[in-house]
Amino acid sequence: MLDACEQPRRRAKELGSMVVRATKALLDFLYVAQALQHSDPTLSYLETKLHHFHDNKQVFLDLQATTHFIYPKLHWLQHYPESVRQFGATDNTNTQATERLHIEYCSKSYAATNRKNVLQQMTKWVERGEKMFQLAVDMDGRKSSDTRDFRWDPLVFIDGLVQTTTKHPSSRALLMAEITEQYNATLFEHALQQLQVKLTMPALRGRAFHNYVINAQLPHLLFYPYHKIKFIHPREGKNAFDSIVAKPAATVRGQVIPARFDTAIVKTDSGGQLGKAICFLVWSDDSRIIGFRIARIKCMFEFARNTHTRFAPGADQASQLRLRRKMAYVEWYTKLLPASKDADSGLYTLQRAEDRYSRQQEVEIVDLADVFLSAHLVPVFGSTVPDDWTSDTVLDKAPSFLLNSFKERMSHYMLEYPDGGQAM
Repeated sequence: MLDACEQPRRRAKELGSMVVRATKALLDFLYVAQALQHSDPTLSYLETKLHHFHDNKQVFLDLQATTHFIYPKLHWLQHYPESVRQFGATDNTNTQATERLHIEYCSKSYAATNRKNVLQQMTKWVERGEKMFQLAVDMDGRKSSDTRDFRWDPLVFIDGLVQTTTKHPSSRALLMAEITEQYNATLFEHALQQLQVKLTMPALRGRAFHNYVINAQLPHLLFYPYHKIKFIHPREGKNAFDSIVAKPAATVRGQVIPARFDTAIVKTDSGGQLGKAICFLVWSDDSRIIGFRIARIKCMFEFARNTHTRFAPGADQASQLRLRRKMAYVEWYTKLLPASKDADSGLYTLQRAEDRYSRQQEVEIVDLADVFLSAHLVPVFGSTVPDDWTSDTVLDKAPSFLLNSFKERMSHYMLEYPDGGQAM
C-alpha cells in the first residue's frame, strides 16, 4: 500500500528532473551559441548539450506540453556547429545587421550620386569603399609586430571593464558601531580585527591567527560608506553593464525603503596566481573554481582621512597604501565545488560559510576592486514556502541557494563552459 502511494510521487519527481535537465541543456546551448568567436571545444560543447536535450525531451510529450517536435527552429539547432565552421560565428545573424547595411550601402551611396544612372554609381561607390577598407586592413597587418597565434578562450571576456563609484561618499562619516547597526554588519568589528592582523603579521595562519584576531585592539575609526558601484565598458559609453548595491534601510517621505545588500562574485587571490588579470577565471585539475567565491556585500567604504595610519601602525608601506583604497565588508558563501552542484540543474548549491575556528559566519574585508560582478542567488524552495520569505528577507532567511549561471552570458561562460558539457 505504501509503495503504491509512493509511486506517483517518485514518478512526478522523475518527470520534474527530466524537465529541468532538458531545459538546462537547451539554455546552455543557446548561451554558448551566442559567443562572438568559437573554437572546436565550444562547438563540441554545443553538440553535447543538444544531445542532452534530445535525451530528455520525451518528458514534454509525457506531460502533454506538446504533441510533436517538428519545429524548424528546433531542427536548425543541429546545423549550428557546422554552420559556424563554414561561415563563422552567429552574432550577426539578425535583422539588425541588414538594417545597418541599408544605411551604409543604400542611403550613403545614393547620397554620393548625382541622381543619374543611380544604380551604376551606387555600385561603384560601394566597390571603391570595400577596396579602400581592404587596403587599410592590409596596411595595418603589415605594421603590426604581434605575430602570435590567436587562440580564443571564452573565459577571457571582460577585458576593459571598469568599476566606478560616486565621486563623493553616500553619507557622512560613520563610527564602527553605526556601521554595525545600520548595515546589519554584526561581525564588522571582527572583520576589522582580521584585517589588522593580516596587515601587521601576514605570516600567521590557522589557530595562531585566530588567537591574535580575538585579542586585537582597534583604535577609534571613522568610515565613509558608498552605496553603489557600477561596471562600465568604454565601448558601451556611460551605460552600466552591471551594478552592485549595498545600502541600509531608509525612510523617504514617510515610506520605508528596505535595506538592500547584493551578492557578488569576488576575487580572493589578490596579486597571487591571478595577479591583475581579473578577467580570468581559474579552474583547478579537479574542476574546482579557484580564486573566486560568492559573497554578500554588506558595506562598501573607505577609511576617513588619517585614520588608516592608526589602524595598522606596524604594517609595511604596501599595506598602508592598501588602506587608502575603497574596501568592502563581505559575508562569504561556501566554495564552488563540483560536489555542490545540483544533480538535475547542474547549478552550484551554496550555504552561508562558517568560520572553522569561531563557528560564526565567515566574513572578511576585501578590496572593493576585487568585487568582480554581481551574482544572482535563487533560494532552494521546499514543498512549502515560509510566509516570511520576501524579496527583501529571503537572503537572510533561506538556508541554501542555487547560483544562477544564466544571469547573463558572462556569468554562464564563467560558471558553466569549463565543465566540457559534463554538468548534466
